[in-house]
Order: sequence, then C-alpha cells, then structure tokens
Amino acid sequence: MPWTLYRHVLKDLLRLLVLTSAVLIVLMSVAAAVPYIADGLLGPVSMAKFIGYMCPTMLSLALPFAGAFVGTLIFNRMVTDNEVLICRACGLNYMLILLPVGFLGAALMAGMFYMSNWLIPDFYERAEHTLEKDIVSLVVRRVQNGEPLEYDDLLIYADAAAEGEPPPMATRDGVEPKRVIALRGVVVAKINEEGRLTEYGTAKRADMLLYHTEDDSLVMLRLVNARYFGNEDTGGQGTMAELPLGPFELENPYRQRLRFFSWGELSELKRKPERDRRVKRAKKRLVRALAREQTVATMEQRLGRGSGKLTLLGTVRGERFVIRAPNVKRHPSGLELSAAGDTGGNTGGEQLVRIEQFVHGVLAARRYHARRAIVTVDAEQTAEPRMSIRLFNLHVIDSDAAGEGTERQRLRLPLMRLPEPIVALLSKASIYTLLDMALNNYADVEEVNKAAAKSIERIGKMRRRTIAQYHERASTAVGCMMMVLLGAVMAMKMEGRLPLVVYFWTFLLAVTAIIVTRTGVRLVDGPGLMFYTGMAVIWSGNLIVGAAILMSYWRLERT
Repeated sequence: MPWTLYRHVLKDLLRLLVLTSAVLIVLMSVAAAVPYIADGLLGPVSMAKFIGYMCPTMLSLALPFAGAFVGTLIFNRMVTDNEVLICRACGLNYMLILLPVGFLGAALMAGMFYMSNWLIPDFYERAEHTLEKDIVSLVVRRVQNGEPLEYDDLLIYADAAAEGEPPPMATRDGVEPKRVIALRGVVVAKINEEGRLTEYGTAKRADMLLYHTEDDSLVMLRLVNARYFGNEDTGGQGTMAELPLGPFELENPYRQRLRFFSWGELSELKRKPERDRRVKRAKKRLVRALAREQTVATMEQRLGRGSGKLTLLGTVRGERFVIRAPNVKRHPSGLELSAAGDTGGNTGGEQLVRIEQFVHGVLAARRYHARRAIVTVDAEQTAEPRMSIRLFNLHVIDSDAAGEGTERQRLRLPLMRLPEPIVALLSKASIYTLLDMALNNYADVEEVNKAAAKSIERIGKMRRRTIAQYHERASTAVGCMMMVLLGAVMAMKMEGRLPLVVYFWTFLLAVTAIIVTRTGVRLVDGPGLMFYTGMAVIWSGNLIVGAAILMSYWRLERT
C-alpha cells in the first residue's frame, strides 16, 4: 500500500479542511448573531460569548461544504500536477487513490454523528443561557421606549421599569426567581383571537419574575393593588390586593426545537412528551378543560341535593363565601342553583339559595338570599379556575346596616375559587394520566374531548418528528463523507477545468442534498403515507449525491 502517498494526501486534506471549516463556521456564527444584536439582546461581551458558543453548532452546515471544497481543490491540484496520472501508471486504480478520502470521510461521518447528538445540543443550551441573561435589559429598554410587552394573549404597558432583587416568598414549585423587573404605572390588556380587547387591568406597581427550570424559562407577573375590568361573562370589575398572571413561556429558538435536543433528551421525550413545547401547550389546554369539569363536579357534589354546603375563597385575603342551595343542576356555564317550590315571597325562608360572605372572621359580613343563581366557571384566565355568581330576585342583608336589608333584581358577586389547587395537581400529572382520565371519566364532555384529541395529535407529531431527527442527523453525518468523495471524484472527472467551475457543480449538489433532507423533516408531520414519504425524502438527498458519485466514477473508469 502507498502509505507515503496516503499520508501526503491526508495531510493536505486535513490542513485545508480545518482552514475552510473555520472560515465558514465563523461567518455562519456571526450571521446567526446578527438578528439578536439588532434586537438589542446581545451586548459586546455576551455577543462574543454567543458567537463562541454558536461556532460548534455550525459544524453540521459547514462541514459538508468544506468537505466538498477540500476534495475538489486537493484533487484538482493532483490532476493538474499529473500526480493522479503517475499513480495510475504505478498500477493504482482510482479506488485506491481515493482511499485516504474515504478514510477522512468515514472519520467525519462518525465525528459528525457524535457531535450532532451529544456535543452540539450542549452548545445550543449555552447559547440559550447567553440570550436569557440579556432578556431583562431588553424588557427594561422596551418599557423605557414606550413599547408594549406581549406574552401569549396579554399586552403589558408600563411607565417605567428597573431591575431589582427577587422578593421573598416568590418561589414557584420550589424554584426561586433568577431575575425580577419592577414596573410602575402598569396596564395589562387581554386580547382575543380577533385582536379585540376583552379585559384589562391597572396597577401602580407590578413585579415581573423570571424563572429558569431544566426544561424552559417562565415569566410571572404579579400586580399589586390591581383594579381589573371585564365583560359580563368574566366578572365585571373589581379590585385585588395581589393579582398573579402567568406563567408565560419565554420563546427561545435554541431550546424549543427538537433539532436542538440531545440524544438523551430525544429519548426522554418518549416518556415525557410534554417537554415538547407544542405538546406542553396541548397539555395546558387539557388541564384547563379537566380543571373546569372537576371544579363543576366538586361544587355539585358538595352542594348535593340541598343538604350540603360549598365554601369558596374570595379575591381578598381572609374572604370566603358559604353557599347552600335546595336545587342544583348543570348549566352550560357551570351550575344553576334554584329555590325549592314557591316561598311566597319570604326571602328569609330556608328554601332559597343562601350565600354568606365572611371577611376576616366567623361572623357573616353579608348574606344573600336568592330564588336563582348561575355559577360561571372560567378556567382560561388564571392558574386556578375562578367562579363568578349571578344572583336573581335576591334579598341582601348587611350585618353593619340597620333594617331588614334590600331587594335587588340581580347582582354579580366578585370572583372566587375553590380552596383546593386543582390545576396545580393536574399539572403535575403526566399527559398520559390526563388522557386516561379524560377518555374514561369525561368522554361525553365536548371541550375535554377536543383537548384530548389535540393532545393525542400533538404527541403523534412529536414522536414522528423525534424519529425524523434521528434520521436527519444520521443522513447529515453520511452526507459529510459523501461530499468529500464527491469533490474528489468530480475534480478527477472534470480534468482541465478551473477549480471554481468544478466546485460550482459540487456545491450545487451539496445544497440540493441539504435542502432535500430538511424538506423531508418537514414532511413527517403527517401520519401514514406522509410520514414514510418524509423519511424517504430525508435520505433521498444522499441518494442523489451517491448517484452522482457512482456515475462520475463509472465514467472516470471508462476513460
């Protein structure tokens, strides 16, 4: 075997490969940082860190082009200097001449497969943390410029903002906030899908808390002495000593795409699919639907058939409501409470719907006796479902006022909730447990069925995308080897052409292969035939390059 020749060729290939890859990686990393620099997310120091962390992540894009360029340039020089002709005259066939290229390609393939599954995702995570460190300064800058902050369906305006120290007792699920932003002169508006204002609230002060967990980054907004305004279905208006909003997930492109997950994280998704952001959103919708049904069922069970009572907590600390009703039945918005029989106008009778309001004590501050009441359960606005009660034909007895009370045609009581944290308990359960509960216990509830069907659809897509990630990474690794071979074979086949002309055709095939592979990843979202079509497309890019290599080699052997 001509080991001297192989060492010479490998030395030239490696030297040029390192130089070419370094140039491409730095250019691509700077290009990736430009949008975040323009948005003000990266300062001078964090920009340098971000570019440094992004450099290894660009290997999957840079290596195929660098390999094709190296194979083209080195073998074009060997052809021009008649080195290939001399090797042929010494009895070496083209396969033996290409052996060092195949060895380098195999090493690139193994290295690329390892890095794309274990090393590169780690650098993506470090780049993510670099972005997160400047999120606070970006929020402060936007507020100072008079720009709104948008999270999910909320728009947040503030007169001033400044970074502060996390307040005590601000832990969430045992996690302490990493950063906090103090806002002054706050207006929070809720926008529906049509872009119309449905609710809004104001507060002189608010704290924006930033939490970072293993899976994601969250923002909690806590309004102090808030006053909120809503429509008739969401509770009218009222005041709260403390109004929590959120949590809201911070969007980050380097953490929330499956191609940035390591091999272990992709395997973990099979056991915990809710780690995927799309499945997580579907789970939240399912939790809200289940929480609403469980809340209605709990209230109905505790009220019973006129023999039980229901205790709800108010918006003010120490405030609670004790409800008794002779008749209870389901209502589209929650529950309908009604009196038993004709009371003959006696509003103090035991057959009416009775609500006692307690504030910091055991003596009732106010009593409500009504012939009918509608309990509306809303599981969309806050972490826990909240209820509002509309009373009809009622008698109000205030303990501080003299006399027998006042008559009212209708009245809406302020928002209230159950003492038990239903949403918190449901959120801790796995999505498989929630689906089992939804399909077995609430199969006849349309809202729960829709949420369960959406979750099943999201899990199916996530699993198909996970499988596609394994194949895309394997296809990319194989492509690194094939690009080096393609450049070498094309250079020998197109003898006498300029190196740039040869590289143009090699580059064109490399771009085609990468585009076809990425297109295949997008096609696997659909079940059945679409999934298998996408898997075939993922590998068809390498098949195109392989066919070009075989055809060029065959023609080379015939000359």
